[in-house]
Amino acid sequence: MTTYARQTTVPVERSVAEVQRLLRRFGAGDFAQFTSEQRETAGVVFARLGISYRMTFRLPREEEFLQTPQGRMRTSDKMVEQAHQQEVRRLWRSLALLVKAKLVAVEDGIADFEQEFLPAAMLESGATIAEEGVPRLLEAAKTGRLGALAMLGLPEPRRATDGPP
Repeated sequence: MTTYARQTTVPVERSVAEVQRLLRRFGAGDFAQFTSEQRETAGVVFARLGISYRMTFRLPREEEFLQTPQGRMRTSDKMVEQAHQQEVRRLWRSLALLVKAKLVAVEDGIADFEQEFLPAAMLESGATIAEEGVPRLLEAAKTGRLGALAMLGLPEPRRATDGPP
């Protein structure tokens, strides 16, 4: 499978503007783009109906582009920087596609906004529901204690072996 937007020339700013435009159309505000201080992650934060959301992705380091995908060494710092910037543009395009797909599902009545963006909803701690919940879910599944999710006020999830509802 080919990597989405592998050859994109769309600047990061245009992808960010697209994400902002899409979210604003659905009532989101307080929009901001960010890059972490250590340049490890990037993403957007926004609010809707009093709920704050954060969508992030890992930024690649320039060192990851010293070699081409075929294993050849890039011969200049400029080549490494260009490959790195290409990947950053590609990741922003992927985030724009993700947001657009979620909002299409909302617009088509397949899901509501809160369902689609629940993993990105921020808790008081600043962590997202996904950042807090996914490790707990995986640990509960690994230990066979899925009922531990009751602390979130949720019933025990169905196991794949439970059969149809």
